[in-house]
Amino acid sequence: MSRTVKIRELESALTKKGFKREEGGKHTKYFLVVDGKKTKIFTVLSRSQDQISKDLTKRIMKQLKFENNNLFEEFIECPMDYEKYIGYLKNRNQI
Repeated sequence: MSRTVKIRELESALTKKGFKREEGGKHTKYFLVVDGKKTKIFTVLSRSQDQISKDLTKRIMKQLKFENNNLFEEFIECPMDYEKYIGYLKNRNQI
């Protein structure tokens, strides 16, 4: 990914794509919910940072099942809506 991702920007994209937030000690977990059921797709974000490092961005991309930077950017910038994301995951047999 060519730009730095802000935590709030990713949190907003996650909630718009059907992820539910669960507070923990130092971190916040986001689980994808489909048809009222929690899926195996999740990520964890720190509450002590404003931006996501490049290493962490790669890890989050993997957790969210993206195979390239362009798809992850579409997810964050919102051209990829909930239905497109669910379709993408289903096409890849992730849910």
